[in-house]
Amino acid sequence: MNDKTIGTTLRNAREKVGIKVPQVSEYLINKNHKAAIKTIYSWEKDKSMPDIDAFLDMCELYKIDDILQEFGYSDLSSDKVVDFPRSEQEKDMLIAFHKLNDTGKETAIHQVNSLSGIKKLSAAHNEAEAKKISSTLKNT
Repeated sequence: MNDKTIGTTLRNAREKVGIKVPQVSEYLINKNHKAAIKTIYSWEKDKSMPDIDAFLDMCELYKIDDILQEFGYSDLSSDKVVDFPRSEQEKDMLIAFHKLNDTGKETAIHQVNSLSGIKKLSAAHNEAEAKKISSTLKNT
């Protein structure tokens, strides 16, 4: 990792593409994030951090293609780096996932976990919801 902070990197990337903080705020708010202008400045000054969805949306807005490299993690050995999706279908699925509301995202995550054999469910889903998902999968 390099010596630049996440906030500094976000600010530099924003400035590189010529976007003003109010535009970032509006963009993120339109994507259902809590992102007042002062919040963006707080992130850029490393006083707080965006949640992962807001972070990824900012990277998309700032046209950051290689997040690991941009944020100083390009020196990691390949066995430590997740193999990011490469097919158009996988990219389309990620884009569709990010457009879901929180309930939709949670449902999608649980469906994928169920299909891949992962049994852990979040606190938001009770045992009845887990049985419902399991029943749906058995019928497919």
